[in-house]
Amino acid sequence: MDPARGPARGERAAEGAGPPRPAHLHNAYVAASTPAQETVARIWADLLGIEKVGVQDNFFDLGGHSLLAIQVVTRIKSELRAEISVATLFEGPRSSRCAA
Repeated sequence: MDPARGPARGERAAEGAGPPRPAHLHNAYVAASTPAQETVARIWADLLGIEKVGVQDNFFDLGGHSLLAIQVVTRIKSELRAEISVATLFEGPRSSRCAA
């Protein structure tokens, strides 16, 4: 991490969570209600460098892109032992869908 610029995208600050949810989001924050949703929300927050991810948040509205999508899928497969494809994330880019 460059101290002058802060953490790079996908690199959380060691001191704690990243910046708050982007202001341009139009949906209200809805917390995860299952362990799988909590795991997916944490993975997204880690990779996107933001503080909170709700179950109705759109991965791409939060700043996600195709390269981060590959990292998301890899981590979901590893941490949840779930079968998910990058196509699934593109077709339904909500964390609730990725946790299903």
